[in-house]
Amino acid sequence: MAATYSMLYEAERNLRRNRVFRDRTNPIDSWDDAEFYRRLRFRRSDVLEIVDDIQEDLVNANRGRNVAATSQVCLALSFYATGAYQNVCAHLVGVTQRTAGRIIDRVTRALLDRAHRWIVFPDQPEADRQKAKFLKLGGFPDVVGCIDGTHIRIQAPLKHEHEYICRKNFHSINVQVICNADLLFIDAVAKWPGSVQDAWVLRQTSIFAAFETHPKPVDGVMLGDSGYMIREWLMTPFLNPSTRHERKYNAAHTSTRCTVERAIAAAKRRWHCLRGLRLEPEKACHVIIVCLMLSNKARMLKLEDPEDQDEEDEDNDYMYNILEDNVPEQNLATERMRVTAGQAARHRLVDQFF
Repeated sequence: MAATYSMLYEAERNLRRNRVFRDRTNPIDSWDDAEFYRRLRFRRSDVLEIVDDIQEDLVNANRGRNVAATSQVCLALSFYATGAYQNVCAHLVGVTQRTAGRIIDRVTRALLDRAHRWIVFPDQPEADRQKAKFLKLGGFPDVVGCIDGTHIRIQAPLKHEHEYICRKNFHSINVQVICNADLLFIDAVAKWPGSVQDAWVLRQTSIFAAFETHPKPVDGVMLGDSGYMIREWLMTPFLNPSTRHERKYNAAHTSTRCTVERAIAAAKRRWHCLRGLRLEPEKACHVIIVCLMLSNKARMLKLEDPEDQDEEDEDNDYMYNILEDNVPEQNLATERMRVTAGQAARHRLVDQFF
Protein backbone atom coordinates (compact mmCIF):
# COMPACT_ATOMS: atom_id res chain seq x y z
CA MET A 1 0.00 0.00 0.00
CA ALA A 2 2.83 2.40 0.92
CA ALA A 3 4.52 1.67 -2.39
CA THR A 4 1.27 2.47 -4.24
CA TYR A 5 0.91 5.84 -2.49
CA SER A 6 4.56 6.61 -3.22
CA MET A 7 4.07 5.91 -6.93
CA LEU A 8 0.91 8.03 -7.05
CA TYR A 9 2.68 10.93 -5.31
CA GLU A 10 5.65 10.73 -7.67
CA ALA A 11 3.34 10.71 -10.70
CA GLU A 12 1.41 13.73 -9.37
CA ARG A 13 4.65 15.63 -8.67
CA ASN A 14 5.95 14.95 -12.17
CA LEU A 15 2.64 16.11 -13.61
CA ARG A 16 2.94 19.39 -11.74
CA ARG A 17 6.42 19.91 -13.14
CA ASN A 18 5.34 19.65 -16.76
CA ARG A 19 5.99 22.99 -18.49
CA VAL A 20 2.96 24.91 -19.63
CA PHE A 21 3.49 26.87 -22.84
CA ARG A 22 1.21 29.86 -23.19
CA ASP A 23 -0.56 30.67 -26.40
CA ARG A 24 1.44 33.68 -27.50
CA THR A 25 -0.37 36.34 -29.50
CA ASN A 26 1.20 36.87 -32.90
CA PRO A 27 1.08 40.62 -33.65
CA ILE A 28 1.83 40.00 -37.33
CA ASP A 29 -1.66 38.52 -37.78
CA SER A 30 -3.55 40.55 -35.17
CA TRP A 31 -4.06 43.93 -36.89
CA ASP A 32 -4.97 45.32 -40.27
CA ASP A 33 -2.30 47.19 -42.24
CA ALA A 34 -3.15 50.66 -40.93
CA GLU A 35 -3.22 49.56 -37.29
CA PHE A 36 -0.02 47.59 -37.73
CA TYR A 37 1.82 50.64 -39.07
CA ARG A 38 0.38 52.91 -36.38
CA ARG A 39 1.53 50.61 -33.60
CA LEU A 40 4.94 49.52 -34.89
CA ARG A 41 5.89 52.30 -37.38
CA PHE A 42 6.78 49.74 -40.05
CA ARG A 43 4.85 47.62 -42.52
CA ARG A 44 4.57 43.86 -42.12
CA SER A 45 7.14 43.20 -44.82
CA ASP A 46 9.58 45.62 -43.17
CA VAL A 47 9.22 43.93 -39.78
CA LEU A 48 9.74 40.49 -41.31
CA GLU A 49 12.88 41.82 -42.98
CA ILE A 50 14.18 42.99 -39.59
CA VAL A 51 13.32 39.59 -38.10
CA ASP A 52 15.24 37.78 -40.83
CA ASP A 53 18.26 40.00 -40.21
CA ILE A 54 18.54 39.46 -36.45
CA GLN A 55 16.70 36.16 -35.95
CA GLU A 56 19.83 34.14 -35.27
CA ASP A 57 20.86 36.50 -32.46
CA LEU A 58 17.40 36.31 -30.89
CA VAL A 59 17.09 32.53 -31.07
CA ASN A 60 20.54 31.90 -29.64
CA ALA A 61 19.88 34.22 -26.69
CA ASN A 62 16.25 33.20 -26.11
CA ARG A 63 16.24 30.99 -23.04
CA GLY A 64 13.58 28.33 -23.42
CA ARG A 65 12.93 29.21 -27.10
CA ASN A 66 9.28 29.89 -26.18
CA VAL A 67 8.89 33.42 -27.65
CA ALA A 68 9.12 33.58 -31.43
CA ALA A 69 11.61 35.99 -32.99
CA THR A 70 8.77 37.81 -34.76
CA SER A 71 7.00 38.40 -31.44
CA GLN A 72 10.21 39.64 -29.85
CA VAL A 73 10.81 42.21 -32.61
CA CYS A 74 7.18 43.37 -32.49
CA LEU A 75 7.36 43.82 -28.72
CA ALA A 76 10.55 45.90 -28.98
CA LEU A 77 9.16 48.04 -31.83
CA SER A 78 6.01 48.64 -29.78
CA PHE A 79 8.16 49.84 -26.89
CA TYR A 80 10.17 52.18 -29.13
CA ALA A 81 7.04 53.51 -30.86
CA THR A 82 4.91 54.14 -27.78
CA GLY A 83 7.38 54.70 -24.97
CA ALA A 84 4.89 52.81 -22.78
CA TYR A 85 5.74 50.95 -19.61
CA GLN A 86 7.24 47.53 -20.27
CA ASN A 87 4.33 45.77 -18.55
CA VAL A 88 1.98 47.40 -21.07
CA CYS A 89 4.09 46.22 -24.02
CA ALA A 90 4.34 42.76 -22.41
CA HIS A 91 0.62 42.13 -23.00
CA LEU A 92 1.25 42.38 -26.74
CA VAL A 93 2.77 38.90 -26.82
CA GLY A 94 1.51 37.54 -23.50
CA VAL A 95 4.66 37.66 -21.38
CA THR A 96 5.54 39.10 -17.99
CA GLN A 97 7.09 42.53 -17.51
CA ARG A 98 10.41 40.95 -16.57
CA THR A 99 10.46 38.84 -19.72
CA ALA A 100 9.48 41.88 -21.79
CA GLY A 101 12.44 43.80 -20.38
CA ARG A 102 14.82 41.00 -21.36
CA ILE A 103 13.32 40.81 -24.86
CA ILE A 104 13.60 44.57 -25.42
CA ASP A 105 17.22 44.49 -24.31
CA ARG A 106 17.95 41.47 -26.52
CA VAL A 107 16.41 43.02 -29.64
CA THR A 108 18.07 46.36 -28.93
CA ARG A 109 21.51 44.78 -28.68
CA ALA A 110 21.00 42.81 -31.87
CA LEU A 111 19.97 45.94 -33.78
CA LEU A 112 22.76 47.99 -32.20
CA ASP A 113 25.32 45.57 -33.63
CA ARG A 114 24.00 46.51 -37.09
CA ALA A 115 23.72 50.28 -36.60
CA HIS A 116 26.83 50.88 -38.72
CA ARG A 117 24.88 49.68 -41.76
CA TRP A 118 22.28 52.43 -41.43
CA ILE A 119 24.15 55.34 -39.86
CA VAL A 120 26.94 56.00 -42.34
CA PHE A 121 29.16 59.03 -42.85
CA PRO A 122 29.36 59.87 -46.58
CA ASP A 123 32.28 59.41 -48.92
CA GLN A 124 33.28 62.33 -51.17
CA PRO A 125 30.92 61.56 -54.09
CA GLU A 126 27.94 61.36 -51.71
CA ALA A 127 29.14 64.48 -49.87
CA ASP A 128 29.17 66.37 -53.18
CA ARG A 129 25.59 65.29 -53.86
CA GLN A 130 24.58 66.51 -50.41
CA LYS A 131 26.25 69.88 -51.04
CA ALA A 132 23.98 70.43 -54.04
CA LYS A 133 20.89 69.45 -52.04
CA PHE A 134 21.76 71.70 -49.08
CA LEU A 135 22.45 74.62 -51.43
CA LYS A 136 19.03 74.16 -52.98
CA LEU A 137 17.35 73.83 -49.57
CA GLY A 138 18.77 76.87 -47.82
CA GLY A 139 21.20 78.67 -50.07
CA PHE A 140 24.31 77.82 -48.06
CA PRO A 141 27.26 76.49 -50.11
CA ASP A 142 29.59 73.53 -49.51
CA VAL A 143 27.56 71.91 -46.69
CA VAL A 144 27.95 68.16 -46.13
CA GLY A 145 26.00 67.92 -42.87
CA CYS A 146 24.30 69.74 -40.00
CA ILE A 147 25.10 69.02 -36.35
CA ASP A 148 23.02 69.47 -33.21
CA GLY A 149 22.53 68.10 -29.73
CA THR A 150 19.26 67.02 -28.20
CA HIS A 151 18.43 65.99 -24.66
CA ILE A 152 16.58 62.69 -24.22
CA ARG A 153 14.86 62.44 -20.86
CA ILE A 154 15.64 59.45 -18.66
CA GLN A 155 14.62 58.39 -15.19
CA ALA A 156 16.91 59.53 -12.38
CA PRO A 157 19.85 57.08 -12.32
CA LEU A 158 21.02 55.47 -9.10
CA LYS A 159 24.68 56.39 -9.66
CA HIS A 160 26.05 59.90 -10.34
CA GLU A 161 22.51 61.21 -10.48
CA HIS A 162 23.55 64.88 -10.39
CA GLU A 163 25.61 64.53 -13.57
CA TYR A 164 22.49 63.77 -15.62
CA ILE A 165 20.62 66.98 -14.73
CA CYS A 166 20.66 69.23 -17.80
CA ARG A 167 20.23 72.99 -18.12
CA LYS A 168 16.46 72.55 -18.21
CA ASN A 169 16.59 70.82 -14.83
CA PHE A 170 15.63 67.28 -15.81
CA HIS A 171 17.65 64.08 -16.12
CA SER A 172 18.82 63.40 -19.65
CA ILE A 173 21.33 61.97 -22.09
CA ASN A 174 22.93 64.63 -24.31
CA VAL A 175 22.78 63.09 -27.78
CA GLN A 176 24.80 64.49 -30.68
CA VAL A 177 23.59 63.88 -34.22
CA ILE A 178 24.73 64.92 -37.69
CA CYS A 179 22.25 64.68 -40.56
CA ASN A 180 22.34 65.19 -44.30
CA ALA A 181 19.91 67.03 -46.59
CA ASP A 182 17.70 63.92 -46.83
CA LEU A 183 17.11 63.99 -43.04
CA LEU A 184 19.24 60.86 -42.64
CA PHE A 185 21.49 60.63 -39.61
CA ILE A 186 25.08 60.19 -40.79
CA ASP A 187 26.59 60.17 -37.30
CA ALA A 188 25.21 59.78 -33.78
CA VAL A 189 26.74 59.74 -30.32
CA ALA A 190 24.68 58.81 -27.24
CA LYS A 191 26.88 58.29 -24.20
CA TRP A 192 27.18 61.54 -22.25
CA PRO A 193 25.04 62.79 -19.31
CA GLY A 194 22.82 65.82 -19.65
CA SER A 195 25.07 68.19 -17.70
CA VAL A 196 27.71 67.98 -20.45
CA GLN A 197 27.60 70.75 -23.06
CA ASP A 198 27.28 70.23 -26.81
CA ALA A 199 30.74 71.55 -27.68
CA TRP A 200 32.38 69.25 -25.15
CA VAL A 201 30.50 66.24 -26.54
CA LEU A 202 31.70 67.09 -30.05
CA ARG A 203 35.27 67.48 -28.84
CA GLN A 204 35.29 63.86 -27.58
CA THR A 205 34.12 62.30 -30.85
CA SER A 206 36.01 60.58 -33.64
CA ILE A 207 34.37 62.99 -36.11
CA PHE A 208 35.97 65.97 -34.36
CA ALA A 209 39.38 64.28 -34.31
CA ALA A 210 39.09 63.41 -38.00
CA PHE A 211 38.16 66.94 -39.09
CA GLU A 212 40.86 68.54 -36.93
CA THR A 213 43.55 66.70 -38.89
CA HIS A 214 44.62 66.66 -42.53
CA PRO A 215 43.40 65.31 -44.82
CA LYS A 216 39.81 65.64 -43.62
CA PRO A 217 37.34 62.77 -44.20
CA VAL A 218 35.53 64.79 -46.87
CA ASP A 219 35.84 68.22 -48.43
CA GLY A 220 33.14 70.56 -47.16
CA VAL A 221 31.74 72.18 -44.03
CA MET A 222 29.18 71.35 -41.38
CA LEU A 223 26.74 73.79 -39.83
CA GLY A 224 26.22 74.10 -36.08
CA ASP A 225 24.38 76.53 -33.83
CA SER A 226 25.95 79.05 -31.47
CA GLY A 227 26.57 76.32 -28.89
CA TYR A 228 29.53 75.03 -30.91
CA MET A 229 33.03 76.33 -31.45
CA ILE A 230 33.72 77.77 -34.90
CA ARG A 231 36.17 75.98 -37.16
CA GLU A 232 37.21 76.13 -40.79
CA TRP A 233 35.06 73.01 -41.23
CA LEU A 234 32.29 73.99 -38.77
CA MET A 235 30.37 77.18 -39.51
CA THR A 236 28.34 78.86 -36.75
CA PRO A 237 26.16 82.00 -37.01
CA PHE A 238 27.27 85.54 -36.28
CA LEU A 239 26.07 86.42 -32.78
CA ASN A 240 25.78 90.12 -33.65
CA PRO A 241 25.65 90.54 -37.44
CA SER A 242 26.63 94.07 -38.32
CA THR A 243 26.30 94.11 -42.12
CA ARG A 244 23.71 93.12 -44.70
CA HIS A 245 26.01 90.34 -45.90
CA GLU A 246 26.38 88.89 -42.41
CA ARG A 247 22.61 88.95 -41.99
CA LYS A 248 22.19 87.12 -45.31
CA TYR A 249 24.75 84.57 -44.11
CA ASN A 250 22.81 84.05 -40.88
CA ALA A 251 19.51 83.68 -42.74
CA ALA A 252 20.97 81.03 -45.07
CA HIS A 253 22.65 79.32 -42.10
CA THR A 254 19.34 79.12 -40.23
CA SER A 255 17.37 77.90 -43.25
CA THR A 256 19.93 75.18 -43.96
CA ARG A 257 20.74 74.09 -40.41
CA CYS A 258 17.08 73.61 -39.50
CA THR A 259 17.41 70.32 -41.42
CA VAL A 260 18.91 68.65 -38.36
CA GLU A 261 16.14 69.99 -36.12
CA ARG A 262 13.56 68.53 -38.51
CA ALA A 263 15.38 65.18 -38.48
CA ILE A 264 15.40 65.07 -34.67
CA ALA A 265 11.72 66.07 -34.49
CA ALA A 266 10.77 63.37 -37.01
CA ALA A 267 12.66 60.73 -35.01
CA LYS A 268 10.85 61.74 -31.83
CA ARG A 269 7.50 61.63 -33.60
CA ARG A 270 8.18 58.14 -34.93
CA TRP A 271 9.66 56.75 -31.71
CA HIS A 272 7.86 58.16 -28.69
CA CYS A 273 10.30 56.51 -26.30
CA LEU A 274 12.74 59.29 -27.26
CA ARG A 275 10.48 61.67 -25.33
CA GLY A 276 11.34 59.89 -22.11
CA LEU A 277 13.05 56.58 -21.28
CA ARG A 278 12.51 54.72 -18.02
CA LEU A 279 15.82 52.95 -18.30
CA GLU A 280 19.25 53.11 -16.74
CA PRO A 281 21.66 55.32 -18.73
CA GLU A 282 23.57 52.58 -20.57
CA LYS A 283 20.42 50.85 -21.81
CA ALA A 284 18.86 54.22 -22.66
CA CYS A 285 21.86 55.08 -24.84
CA HIS A 286 21.51 51.77 -26.69
CA VAL A 287 17.82 52.38 -27.36
CA ILE A 288 18.50 55.93 -28.58
CA ILE A 289 21.03 54.80 -31.20
CA VAL A 290 18.72 52.00 -32.35
CA CYS A 291 15.82 54.44 -32.77
CA LEU A 292 17.99 56.76 -34.87
CA MET A 293 19.08 53.77 -36.95
CA LEU A 294 15.46 52.70 -37.43
CA SER A 295 14.53 56.27 -38.37
CA ASN A 296 17.07 56.05 -41.18
CA LYS A 297 15.68 52.69 -42.26
CA ALA A 298 12.13 54.08 -42.36
CA ARG A 299 13.25 57.09 -44.39
CA MET A 300 15.16 54.92 -46.86
CA LEU A 301 11.98 52.86 -47.26
CA LYS A 302 10.13 56.16 -47.94
CA LEU A 303 7.64 55.54 -45.13
CA GLU A 304 5.44 58.43 -44.12
CA ASP A 305 6.35 60.33 -40.96
CA PRO A 306 3.77 60.02 -38.16
CA GLU A 307 1.69 63.17 -37.75
CA ASP A 308 2.07 63.49 -34.00
CA GLN A 309 2.52 66.92 -32.48
CA ASP A 310 6.13 68.04 -32.14
CA GLU A 311 7.64 68.78 -28.77
CA GLU A 312 8.99 72.23 -28.06
CA ASP A 313 12.69 72.54 -28.86
CA GLU A 314 14.65 72.82 -25.62
CA ASP A 315 18.17 73.18 -26.97
CA ASN A 316 18.38 76.53 -28.73
CA ASP A 317 19.36 79.06 -26.07
CA TYR A 318 23.03 78.35 -25.39
CA MET A 319 26.07 80.21 -26.73
CA TYR A 320 29.54 78.72 -26.93
CA ASN A 321 32.08 79.97 -24.41
CA ILE A 322 35.66 78.77 -24.63
CA LEU A 323 36.05 79.18 -20.86
CA GLU A 324 33.20 76.72 -20.26
CA ASP A 325 34.46 74.14 -22.76
CA ASN A 326 37.03 72.61 -20.36
CA VAL A 327 39.85 73.04 -22.87
CA PRO A 328 43.11 72.09 -21.10
CA GLU A 329 45.19 75.17 -20.35
CA GLN A 330 48.09 73.88 -22.42
CA ASN A 331 45.76 73.67 -25.45
CA LEU A 332 44.20 77.12 -25.15
CA ALA A 333 46.66 78.76 -27.55
CA THR A 334 45.93 76.15 -30.22
CA GLU A 335 42.20 76.48 -29.58
CA ARG A 336 42.27 80.25 -30.02
CA MET A 337 44.30 79.86 -33.20
CA ARG A 338 41.73 77.45 -34.65
CA VAL A 339 38.85 79.71 -33.64
CA THR A 340 40.58 82.61 -35.38
CA ALA A 341 41.07 80.49 -38.52
CA GLY A 342 37.40 79.52 -38.42
CA GLN A 343 36.32 83.15 -38.13
CA ALA A 344 38.54 84.06 -41.08
CA ALA A 345 37.01 81.23 -43.14
CA ARG A 346 33.53 82.49 -42.26
CA HIS A 347 34.39 86.02 -43.40
CA ARG A 348 35.77 84.67 -46.68
CA LEU A 349 32.54 82.76 -47.17
CA VAL A 350 30.51 85.91 -46.57
CA ASP A 351 32.63 87.90 -49.02
CA GLN A 352 32.38 85.24 -51.75
CA PHE A 353 28.75 84.09 -51.49
CA PHE A 354 26.65 86.56 -49.50
